[in-house]
Amino acid sequence: MAKNNNIKYLIKKNNYVGLLFFALVLASLLYIIKHETNLYKEPEPTNKAIESINISKKEITKETDTIKDLRLYLNDGDLHTFKIYQSMYNDTNEVTIDNIDEETMLYIAYKYIEKTTDFSNNLNYITCDIATKLNIANNIIQCGGTKYNISNYLVNNYITKELLSKTVTKIFNRHLTNFTNFYTNEDNLCYFIDNDYICIIKKTNYETSKSNKEFIKAYEYNDRIEIIEKYYYLNNNIHYQGFNSDKVGEATYISTFKKINGKYYWSSTKIYQTN
Repeated sequence: MAKNNNIKYLIKKNNYVGLLFFALVLASLLYIIKHETNLYKEPEPTNKAIESINISKKEITKETDTIKDLRLYLNDGDLHTFKIYQSMYNDTNEVTIDNIDEETMLYIAYKYIEKTTDFSNNLNYITCDIATKLNIANNIIQCGGTKYNISNYLVNNYITKELLSKTVTKIFNRHLTNFTNFYTNEDNLCYFIDNDYICIIKKTNYETSKSNKEFIKAYEYNDRIEIIEKYYYLNNNIHYQGFNSDKVGEATYISTFKKINGKYYWSSTKIYQTN
């Protein structure tokens, strides 16, 4: 059979022009992305901005009225209460708002009021009605008891549930949920009865616990004040580094008061390690 020389072979054209155009577009796009990325600077994280604000630090070497008042928030410690409450001055552990119980808060609030108030015009001799209500009439001769004269007991009419509650909020920024009896000195009690407090002071002769605090300096930040003090607790004429401690001598403590809505509240106290 004779060959057909008229057959035409169709050859598909290679689209080199299209590929080249696509490559150029892709290269241009990558260049633009890379160039813009190098020009873009990531903004500073918010927490760094906050840290830069809190770096503001002012050293205070002269005790101000605010610092004097804040130092009165602190419980030095007292061995002459029937129940021993937590002192801020612990030479082994940091004392914080999270490990102070509500009964201790009531005690500390009472002591703050005691330090800042003259009770003399608010003290009256107990009556037998009150003594009976508090179940202590059997201690008072005039009320049928055999132990003490009625003049040995005074009622502090200044202290109320509302005042104690406000003082706890002032010191700790806490709203109490559990009101209970608490001791104020030796066997003196504030009784919570009929939804209010009746605080009794029994006249006795005893040596109160003693401690000594000396203001060293303070640091004021935007969000807190840190107060540094020298402290010792006196027991049997011996100085100890912390309340109810066995370490002889004195120690340096730092107390932090956080600033919330323009007011300071106690947050923590611990041994201050000097360099």
